[in-house]
Amino acid sequence: PVQVLLGNHHLLETDAAELRVDVKRVIDHPAYWNIDKDFSLVELANPLDLDALAPHIRPICLPSSSNPEQYDGVPAIVSGWGTTSLGGPQPDALQEVTVNTISNAECNEDYNLTSGIITSSMICALSPGKDSCRGDSGGPLVTNVGSYFNLIGVVSWGVDCADPNYP
Repeated sequence: PVQVLLGNHHLLETDAAELRVDVKRVIDHPAYWNIDKDFSLVELANPLDLDALAPHIRPICLPSSSNPEQYDGVPAIVSGWGTTSLGGPQPDALQEVTVNTISNAECNEDYNLTSGIITSSMICALSPGKDSCRGDSGGPLVTNVGSYFNLIGVVSWGVDCADPNYP
């Protein structure tokens, strides 16, 4: 069966809080396209007792608004086990980096796209020398809101890694 691994921070070690959970089903976005809306949800086979798993495993909060512009120009954290440079090795430990979100208009301009491939369901981030990279796809883009985090995006695609000209 398909499983998800929760609470893991190091690929070569078993973390004390690590938990493997069976997946009941995978739900693809109904308008999936490899550039836009390219994400799925997983329904777990059994409910989790989140109180017993805290503080190592916690759910992510969803934003209270569907207005993506509210996140223009804010710092956000992206994390994953992707390579740390284009063509570089994959790290053993979970990595995170803080990037700054930009408006979709600026993102389309950076890609020199008058057709507007950056859609209203996307969010772009750009910070010199910092980026997600190969293997980070599907990972979270989150903002810190007081004592909790909001999921504002999911890593999908980009040009190279940490290219200063492209978000």
